[in-house]
Order: sequence, then C-alpha cells, then structure tokens
Amino acid sequence: VVLAAVVGGTMYGVTRPDSGPPPADPAALERVCGPAATIPEVENSVRIGCALTTPVIDGQFDDWASQSSSTVDTEVFPTTTTAEGFSADWAGSWDREALYLHARVTDPSLRPVDESQPSQFFKGDSISFEFGPDPEGLSTDAGLRNGQDLHVMIGLTESGARAAINPAVKGVFTAGDFAPEITAAAARFDGGYEIEARVPWSALGVDTPSRGAVFGANFNVSDAAFTNKWALGRMISSNPERTGANQPHPGTWQRLVLGDEP
Repeated sequence: VVLAAVVGGTMYGVTRPDSGPPPADPAALERVCGPAATIPEVENSVRIGCALTTPVIDGQFDDWASQSSSTVDTEVFPTTTTAEGFSADWAGSWDREALYLHARVTDPSLRPVDESQPSQFFKGDSISFEFGPDPEGLSTDAGLRNGQDLHVMIGLTESGARAAINPAVKGVFTAGDFAPEITAAAARFDGGYEIEARVPWSALGVDTPSRGAVFGANFNVSDAAFTNKWALGRMISSNPERTGANQPHPGTWQRLVLGDEP
C-alpha cells in the first residue's frame, strides 16, 4: 500500500489487492529501507511504503501505474464539505535517500504559479505538504517549531513544475525560495494535471530515516481563483483539520508513517 489514510485506527482511501507480489528479500529491504521494525499503528496518519524500485521523475508517470493511491477531496479553504470538480489522487513512497510523491489532479481550469513569487506557490495550481518532526504530545495550539517545520510547495508552471520551501521562523512560515534540490515534473491532460517529485530527506532536515519513522505532515492541493490567477481559490487536503488557522499548529497535523511494504 502506498498512500493510505488511517483515521481512528481504520485505513481509508486504498483498495488492497487480493494478491500481490511475493515478499521482498529481507536483505534488499534492509539495504533500501533500514533495519526491520514494528511499524506503529498511528491514529489520523498517512502511511507510505518503502520503494525497492524508485520512480524516475520524468513526467511519464508509468512508474506509478501499479501503485495504490488515496483520494483527496476535502475542502479546507474556504471550508465547505466537498470541492466540486476538484480532487486529487495522491501516492507516495520512500527510500533512505528521498521521499517520492505523485498526484493526479482533477482541475478543469489550469492557472500556473507565478514563478517570480516562489514563496506564494500555494496560491496557484500546486500541490503542497507541511512537514516536521513527529507532533505526538503537542497540544493543538502549539506553535511551529523554528528550523524544523516546513511548508513544501510544488507548483505547476508553463514548462513543467518547480518546488519551493517556506521555513518556520519565529513561529510562522516565512517567505522562502526555490528548492532546486527537489526534482519535479508535470504534465497536463484534458481536465487536470499530474505532478511527480523526488524530495531528498536532506531538504526536509532529516538524516537517513528507517522503517517505522514518524513525522508530522498534511498533503494538500491548491486551485487558483478563477478571477485572479494569483489568489487562492480553494484548497483540498488529506487532513480535514488543515484549515488556514491550523496550518501553523503542528499538533493538528496528520502523521506520516514510513512503512515497509514495497
């Protein structure tokens, strides 16, 4: 299973096949995914599997064809229940070098980001995710952790996709810049677009992770306003609690669990 939301101990948004490939060789798993570990069952979490074969970030997306995905369609801005005509299928995997993400977005009217304002990519058509250390034990009103929490944005551009990161400084996400260490590619189709990305753990401030590691994260998609391409029209998220007011409070974020399923 590649991107699975777990709420209240139950996994949502993923269809498990009746049968699959044979178990991976333990030595290969340890080399790519780190030592064997008991994968924690974490409430309100997203779990992704370790990738023995990593996707090539080339805008072709064939590497994702066999991967299970999770549908994201809960609108958190402005805050209605369902974002009509706007949804995304997210998938993810990881190895000890990087986090790999893919989103196929249904969006009938595309408006690329303004590349002169990388810190504002979330206002244009883009995918994004908050990321930081495991927020277990944080209160819902705890603030951002300086130098640890990040808002990573991958925007649709005229020629493909580009990534930018806004870091937490003095308890708020401040204007960041392009993140060239993140490799991203995009392609458009009738009624939407796809993005895939390779995000090195070093770009997230993480040393080499292993199976069972837990982080704080939300997975989001932005739709630019119809009347103004440089204003946020609506946002959907894997986390129904990811409102604008809750974004700077990691105690409200979901938790990302690194699994061992290839």
